[in-house]
Amino acid sequence: MPNAKYRDGRDLEYAVMAHLEKNGYTIMCRAAGSHGPADVIAVKPGELLFVQCKTNSKDSAAKRANLARLATWAAAIPLVASWQPTGPRGGRRPGYSRAVAGNPWTPDHALEVAP
Repeated sequence: MPNAKYRDGRDLEYAVMAHLEKNGYTIMCRAAGSHGPADVIAVKPGELLFVQCKTNSKDSAAKRANLARLATWAAAIPLVASWQPTGPRGGRRPGYSRAVAGNPWTPDHALEVAP
């Protein structure tokens, strides 16, 4: 049986995939074991996402820069997903920020920046 940290990370990856699918993305890949720069790759017309899922804040600037470089090469948006609390009773949902700048991101990002 996997340890609790592994399960929490896997649960976050599945929550991210479900949230993105609900918002019109097609999941192209989930990197089980996640030894690469992106855990989830998702696409919808006009937008490609490389998502690194983190259950803690132990992510180096070098790893985030590597994700950003890969995303630039592929014309993708590099994101870091983490658990965000939904209220005082302990609920949680995935939240997203950009890998380098740390700016918030939403699934409607493409609509927000469209002319």
